[in-house]
Amino acid sequence: MSSFTTSVGYLFLRSVSRRLNLSYCKRQCLRMTTRLYALEAGKADLRKLKRLEKHFERKLHSVYEQFADVPDSTVFQGLHHVYTVEEHGVYRAARGEDEQHIVPVLSADWTGDVDGTIQRVRLSPSESMLAATLKSNNSEAARCLLVRLKPYTIPQEPMLILDNVFSFEWATDDLLYYTTQEGLRCRHVCQLHLTNTGARSTLVYEEEDPEFFVEVIRSRDQRLLTINCSSKSSSEVWMIDSRSPLSPPKLVQPRQNGLLYHVEHSDNQLYILANTGPGHEYELLRTPLSSPAMCYWEPVFSPGPGAVIKDMEMLPDHCVFTMRGPQGRLHLQIFPLKTPRDVAIHHLPSWACAVETERSDTLKRNVFHFLLSSPVHPLPATSYLLRMSDPSPASKRFNTPPSRSVTPLTCRPSARMGLRCL
Repeated sequence: MSSFTTSVGYLFLRSVSRRLNLSYCKRQCLRMTTRLYALEAGKADLRKLKRLEKHFERKLHSVYEQFADVPDSTVFQGLHHVYTVEEHGVYRAARGEDEQHIVPVLSADWTGDVDGTIQRVRLSPSESMLAATLKSNNSEAARCLLVRLKPYTIPQEPMLILDNVFSFEWATDDLLYYTTQEGLRCRHVCQLHLTNTGARSTLVYEEEDPEFFVEVIRSRDQRLLTINCSSKSSSEVWMIDSRSPLSPPKLVQPRQNGLLYHVEHSDNQLYILANTGPGHEYELLRTPLSSPAMCYWEPVFSPGPGAVIKDMEMLPDHCVFTMRGPQGRLHLQIFPLKTPRDVAIHHLPSWACAVETERSDTLKRNVFHFLLSSPVHPLPATSYLLRMSDPSPASKRFNTPPSRSVTPLTCRPSARMGLRCL
């Protein structure tokens, strides 16, 4: 009996042992299978990542090809030469000559900073002088280099270097107005007089309110030089007539809270873009040059309901407005100064997000150069000549007077355009 009991116990224990070993084997097999599946899934993810990597490489290469032909230089015209401004230098060639006759005019390494970049370039009225600001990567302030172009000498060297210059404009060939920068503030306007015996700098304006930023701007027709004092809520403009450049600045309109305005000039008339329209939106006003105060301002152009003026550029016979319509799209509106009712609208592509004007040249022409930019359509720069066509009902959407309109532009993104008003 005891031997039987022992045999049964032995068999039971062996059965339990086998079951336990079987469960252990199953667990091990399950773990191995899981690891194999994880390894295969990892390989699949890796193959997917490599496909994505190749896709992005092709995409980046395509975008690079789109940018490859975009020039990294700016070209503007003087009276006798065509100038090219690159990141570290300015070059010029006589009109009609090819690239083989390009000569250097200014180099960024003249200041001793090999990493300096050119910020702004200005020609004097008769193209006998050139001034340019160079900004270092290690400083917020820029240095202004003055170069004599007549007579042109090789090698070219700067005749004068001014430190801490923000904005500057030529009043005459020997008179330069500029603002000095102190930290992030500009509050002094100086006059640099170039004479046969040297250069003399004189303070002509000092801003006492720390909320205001001062900048020097020249009118598009080059008749006036304006000292613009701006804050977030108000502005004040002083003007200097280039026909009497040594006279003290003349105040246009004293600053008052809530009034923002900008001044341009054409044919002895001041054209003022001010936020005096309905809802404090901008509108164009006009007043004689001899009577600049606000009490003499007369409205000449206001945008229609829902439209907003974003910028203004004055040409000899036209005023070009960058507008944003009720639907949020940008367009250009051309306002003839002599025939105000003949307003023309130029529709811009739907992808256009910003319009940047180019006004470096000294020629007085009815040509408007601008850049269109968009983060979603980067394509090479292109030049366009726009011509007026027959009247179109397109302008009625903006409640403008009877106007001439043009066919919507079919242009390429990031395009450089030229608009000639006929």
